[in-house]
Amino acid sequence: MESTELLKKMVVVGCRLDVIIYGTLMDGFSKTGKISVAIKLHKEMAKGNEESGVICRPDVVTYNTIIDGLCKAGLIEKARQLFFEMKSSGISPDVVTYTILIHGFCHLGDWEIVKSLFISMMDQGVRPCVVTFSVVIDFRCKKGKLDEANRLLQLMIQQGVEPDAYIYSILMNGYFLAGRIGYARELFDSITREGYRAGVVCYSTLIKWYCKNKIVNKARSLYREMISEGIRPNVIVYTTLINRLCNSGQLENANELLSYMEEKSCAPDEVTFGMLMFGFLKNNEIPKVVELLHKMAERNLKPTEFIMSLVMQLLVKTENYRECLNQLPQFLVQK
Repeated sequence: MESTELLKKMVVVGCRLDVIIYGTLMDGFSKTGKISVAIKLHKEMAKGNEESGVICRPDVVTYNTIIDGLCKAGLIEKARQLFFEMKSSGISPDVVTYTILIHGFCHLGDWEIVKSLFISMMDQGVRPCVVTFSVVIDFRCKKGKLDEANRLLQLMIQQGVEPDAYIYSILMNGYFLAGRIGYARELFDSITREGYRAGVVCYSTLIKWYCKNKIVNKARSLYREMISEGIRPNVIVYTTLINRLCNSGQLENANELLSYMEEKSCAPDEVTFGMLMFGFLKNNEIPKVVELLHKMAERNLKPTEFIMSLVMQLLVKTENYRECLNQLPQFLVQK
């Protein structure tokens, strides 16, 4: 249905069109992939359309909605044009507007525009929030610009914006990507010394990278440390450790860790089960794989494409595949 027709029907049934209605419609159309309809609604609202009953003009929230929709659709330049349009209309962009655009141009990899937008918001007296800083710091870390990322962290603190666990995990990831493992651990230690309680996000980041670099003893030490600190490991921590144990041939230990995480009320997901199945299948332990598939079914977890490929390999490896097929849980047979 065309946007104009929709508005006419809404007016006919007595619906009073206002910025909230328009914003909701634009958001809905944007999220369902109908960005062109959202753009048309914005144009009608901006210029006014007596025929459709438009009696309002876009505000900063409306502009943020359409700019966000355009960025998510990959139409970053079009979003930037609307940014200039709202400024020329006398509507001041807020921190949400700037953050949306900055994120969009980070995705494009255009540092010059990102820097220009960041400076512009500061000059206009718009204070960057923790999300704005996290987007820019993440962008610089992924580009290996760790000195710039650290300067942004210092600016953030000077501006009175308190860094959160996600910001620190971004920086730690950046150090690991650059091969500077010691710096990542130093950052982790420094924030705890300063009284910041490192949460599960920071711990899981370090554990992930230690496992990836086969520094298993430090990963396990961190795991024990977080438990002693009263920090509950999440599914990412357990899955990371299970994967490392499987890769090093310690399948029984990995399976025991699966049981332990369930005892601690941490539900394994499809990735966790997939890691274990891959390890057991690689070791030709077919009954263990079947057992894990049944555990998945009991937890109403649906198999991923990766797990289905493991099932196909399992049937190929089995001498009597028909008998094995009958042993599989019903959800696999029905899939």
